[in-house]
Amino acid sequence: HYHLGAVSHDNQPKLLARLLTEGGIDRLADVTRLATPRLATHAAPIVITGGSGFIGSNLADSFLRDGEDVVILDNLQRPGVDQNLAWLMERHRDRVHPVLADVRDFNGI
Repeated sequence: HYHLGAVSHDNQPKLLARLLTEGGIDRLADVTRLATPRLATHAAPIVITGGSGFIGSNLADSFLRDGEDVVILDNLQRPGVDQNLAWLMERHRDRVHPVLADVRDFNGI
């Protein structure tokens, strides 16, 4: 999971470094809990890459309000997007299925 490294190629903090800086192990644990898979075998969900960003989370919310299950694929690199994911999960519970991965990481996908 190379997307969990400390800094990006342009020396910007990546997810792990950002979370540890924001709140230490407790903050890291909060975000880790968002990634618990709960997908039912009979579900045919919609997958939204970047689903924790502004556009993705609003698109996901729309599908979820329509009763669809949604897989949120996101690396949570940008600050604040984990809060969008938490909002979706709080609002729609078991129909939100987060996958914390980077689209550039074939094995993670």
